[in-house]
Amino acid sequence: MKSSNIRFEKDIRKKPVIIHKEEYYELYRLHGEIKKLGEDWNTLDIKSLEEYYKKVEAKKQDVNNLMKKQFGDDWSLNEEFRWYKDLVHNETHPEQESDHEDFACDCNEEEANNILV
Repeated sequence: MKSSNIRFEKDIRKKPVIIHKEEYYELYRLHGEIKKLGEDWNTLDIKSLEEYYKKVEAKKQDVNNLMKKQFGDDWSLNEEFRWYKDLVHNETHPEQESDHEDFACDCNEEEANNILV
């Protein structure tokens, strides 16, 4: 167990009764910065996100079907329809690729002095 956790436990034991959440916040502030849910950070609704992507995939299939109907099964070979092909097949081109391919996001790593409540 980290020493900061031990200190927090010692501090919280000194207060036998905590009635309001503000009392917890006061104790937390002694050990780090407080990040409040809904104010400083949010959770993701993964189920809604999944439903959104299903709708996107359905729209992409609609575009593919429309292009086939209008221009034939080989529509994607026509360079004039490159944008639609990229859209339907999730393709990128060298000029669109990011220079940050090796960039690693540390946004999910917990910062030492942040307390999420």
